[in-house]
Amino acid sequence: MMTARLFSLSLLSVLMISTAPASAAVDPAGADAVKKLVANYLDNQKNTINADGDMTMVTKGDITVKPAGDYYATTLPHISIQYDDGSVFEIGTITANITPGDAPNLWKMTWALPQPMTMIGANKKPEARVTFDDQALSGVWHSDINTFVQLNAQYKNIVTTVYDEKNAPDVTVTLPEARFGINLKQGANGNWSGPSHYTASNITVESPQEPGFVKIGKIDAIGEITDFSPAMAKDFEDKISAMSESMATTGAVPSAGHVQGMYDLVLTYIGNICDSMSTQFSVHDFQVNAPAKGEEPAQKFGLKTISAAFGMKGFRSNDVSLNMALDYNGFTAEPKLDQAETIPTESRVDITIKKVPYNELTELGRSTLKSSMTGGAGAELAGLQALMLIPQLLTNAGTSVNIKDTTFGNDLYGLKMNGDVIANMQSVLSATGKARIEVAGMDKLIAEVKKQSETATDPAVKKQAGEVLAGLTMLQMVGQQQPGTDAKGRAVRTYDIELTKEGQMLMNGTDMTTLPSLMKQP
Repeated sequence: MMTARLFSLSLLSVLMISTAPASAAVDPAGADAVKKLVANYLDNQKNTINADGDMTMVTKGDITVKPAGDYYATTLPHISIQYDDGSVFEIGTITANITPGDAPNLWKMTWALPQPMTMIGANKKPEARVTFDDQALSGVWHSDINTFVQLNAQYKNIVTTVYDEKNAPDVTVTLPEARFGINLKQGANGNWSGPSHYTASNITVESPQEPGFVKIGKIDAIGEITDFSPAMAKDFEDKISAMSESMATTGAVPSAGHVQGMYDLVLTYIGNICDSMSTQFSVHDFQVNAPAKGEEPAQKFGLKTISAAFGMKGFRSNDVSLNMALDYNGFTAEPKLDQAETIPTESRVDITIKKVPYNELTELGRSTLKSSMTGGAGAELAGLQALMLIPQLLTNAGTSVNIKDTTFGNDLYGLKMNGDVIANMQSVLSATGKARIEVAGMDKLIAEVKKQSETATDPAVKKQAGEVLAGLTMLQMVGQQQPGTDAKGRAVRTYDIELTKEGQMLMNGTDMTTLPSLMKQP
């Protein structure tokens, strides 16, 4: 949290420098203009941060901007954040060199963070400290759109130390190296597209009592944005700031107009800021090493990879799709966990919602919110009408949910699922769909669960294993045996699932509502 605060505040402080006209000469007159712009921007940042109500941005000293050959050498005043609980985050003094770029609206810049940066508690003792050995940040800033279009940064040996009540190191987080970057290109329509990335390697989290408690081989975060509209981003920022200042000044409960305005602002922003955006976050070689405590032995848990991804696209054409994916593999535990043979060591979920009528849903939400503000029966009626209209909107758009190669299992067994559910107003359940589930190693899984049921000494565990065994046996009965085996030599059974227009859920042609009764049969 501290590192995030540090980065965002430092970045804002550096960005303010770039608002000077790039065509101005690097001379004392230009320096004075830069200084005034920096001062104004600092004031704006103070207003924004202070509007949150629980923290205050404080600066001490003067802004200095001096011509130095072909660039401006700029030094900001000392910056700190004071919190209502009496704690203070001491950031320090940020410096930057700004050079006019290859076009009137471009700046080439380098900047540097101070160190150490310290969180000081209300008792005037340090609670945490951030240090690093080397830093290098350079980028190209576009003054018309107020953002970096190219950025490359590298930091080495970042160490965050958290102290206990006795002012002794309690937890230490070490990042030997971290890199991040942005590379945007402008399109013919003036909007911007391109990738961003963040990488950190060989991360450790430890304490004197728990050396090597957490180890991470690598963290990756990769993003991509297309047709980003800086004009929309600036408009959103200005309006959010104005609304925050208004609420902070009056201190009043948000009015119906405020709530409606915030809804319109946020949903309009999401629908117009870009055509698509995606991000994927991955952690590699993750280990947790828990030391022995009393009679509990030392334990070690690990994951080869865990990742999460989210993406959305199609806003410009109102043909929106959303994708969400989560997966992990290579799960290990030492010593072995109970029922270790049946615990999935790998899993993947990949779901895409296609043809979302974003504009129509937004408008429905807007009218429903407006009607609900009146309270009473009118509000309840508005909610019911919205619930009735949503299936119709989804049907008209052809909205569907796609499940692709969703899997989980281990060497003993494995499950894979693919399918589609499509909105259909004519269906009893407002949707129809089909899916196929392939289960490999069902016989081996049943044999293992039976063994666990027979050997369990805990009555609750024994009962649970028995119930699972009954369900698996029933599923084995209704599954369609496929010829041959999979790549791991496991027999495969398939299950074709269908949601019919009449509202029935079928599994290989059998009504699934009858399955619970089958499970109860001896």
